[in-house]
Amino acid sequence: MIISRPALASSVAFAAAMFGLSACGSKTTTTPITTPSPTPTPVVVATPTPDPLAALKAQCGDPTPGPLYGMKLSVQLDNGFRKLVDSKPVIDNVGRGTPDAYCGKAGFDPNARYCETRPEGNAQRAACDILVVGTASDTGKNGPTWSKDGQPCVAAGSETDPGCTNYDANQFMAVSRGPGDMLACASDVWPATGARCGGCTIYTGGGRCAQ
Repeated sequence: MIISRPALASSVAFAAAMFGLSACGSKTTTTPITTPSPTPTPVVVATPTPDPLAALKAQCGDPTPGPLYGMKLSVQLDNGFRKLVDSKPVIDNVGRGTPDAYCGKAGFDPNARYCETRPEGNAQRAACDILVVGTASDTGKNGPTWSKDGQPCVAAGSETDPGCTNYDANQFMAVSRGPGDMLACASDVWPATGARCGGCTIYTGGGRCAQ
């Protein structure tokens, strides 16, 4: 069959028009779907708890005392009826018999069962003693809590005889008036392997403290 040019041209134009309509009808615009990023969980950084003993540890220095072994009492000054009683903490000799023994490092016998925090006259001794003993529960001063015959020692100026008085200038000391059983107790601020309290029996004469 022979198609004339006019008819062929009309057919081509018609096809082109239909293609254009088809193309326009199939064109769509798609909006992209975006998923919001999750909000990051804040990272909580723990604030370290300040060490209340940090200053005393620094003043005490090295070696740091081991656990408290006990409290040792002695009569410092004897005026007959009135006696000044002294106390000192003694420390468990951690590492006993080895080069790392606490007592050896502190200036004592490395084989001792226990020793003081530092030798007499050592500049670190006061801080080390306070570090392991803490403060008295009644006076709030650095040193042990004192009692005699089960009764707390009183403040200077409120004495009754017989009894005991906290020594105002130094909480590690107390004044005993007359015979009786003195007791000095460290607080629980420091670890202990032995008793926190140390005692002695005061006699009227002799100037001694029987443990």
